[in-house]
Amino acid sequence: MILLLSACSGSLSNAIFLEDADFLDALPGGEGLGVEYPGSPTPDADDASYFQTTVQTLDGLQDWSRLITTVTATVRAVPPSTRGEDYRIWGPGAWDVYPGSFLRLEMSRTSDHGLYHWTFQASEMSDGPWTEFMTGETWAEGDWDVELEWDQAALAEAIDAGGEGSLELAYAAMEEGGVIVQIDSQGYATAFEQAQSTRMWLDAPADGSGELQFAMRMDANPGELLPRDEDIELITRWDSSGTGRADGTIEGGDYPYPGLVLTQCWSEDGVLTFKADSEGVNPAEGSETDCPYMDVGVVDEL
Repeated sequence: MILLLSACSGSLSNAIFLEDADFLDALPGGEGLGVEYPGSPTPDADDASYFQTTVQTLDGLQDWSRLITTVTATVRAVPPSTRGEDYRIWGPGAWDVYPGSFLRLEMSRTSDHGLYHWTFQASEMSDGPWTEFMTGETWAEGDWDVELEWDQAALAEAIDAGGEGSLELAYAAMEEGGVIVQIDSQGYATAFEQAQSTRMWLDAPADGSGELQFAMRMDANPGELLPRDEDIELITRWDSSGTGRADGTIEGGDYPYPGLVLTQCWSEDGVLTFKADSEGVNPAEGSETDCPYMDVGVVDEL
């Protein structure tokens, strides 16, 4: 009888461990978001400005992936505090990133295990009250598809973390490698601190090439008596070597050239090889035949 109970206990422990792992696997991880420009270059003043913007935007995505990972990592090393057939609760536990604060995670899933819901909560007290600041869903069919929302204002209110703004982020890992990421932020910026809103879409295949589109609203023509935000759209493509092209459009606000399209191309090390604009405001530099792509199209409806 003792041997039989021991055998059953071992099977039960393995089942619980595997089930816990399924929940944890549904949490977003930084490895799914991190995308580096080929060669991991460091832009300098002599590089093409759109190249700098592209690299800085990808660096910003890396920052977000690290921030998200610091949250999800707090529960990966400890067992759940509450278990149910289709739900788990972790915590509360101390959040080392913000000493004196506490984290709590609630997760549930559908009966067919195809969709996971999760919410991270923060508090300055180990017994609450709890404030949600990151929530999301993960579809477990095939590769993981993740959507999450981060409310920095709610987190700041809960634990005096500072900052404001909201971020909606979705990504899908491709079977053949690579990732597709979409971001919609309010109050946060991608590459530009003064941006009020940003929408971004990134397609990064496993071979290191990529396509980045973003649309933002910001004051691109500062110094006027009445600051006005312009609409900025940029689409960039690069090959696996890092050679790239970008076409950007600025319009609205008090920008003096409505609908102006700016084009830049660069070499593998980010050095400008071609620059021109649609209105001939400034003389063209270089030859467009040196660009890896003759046209990168227009920004999609993000």
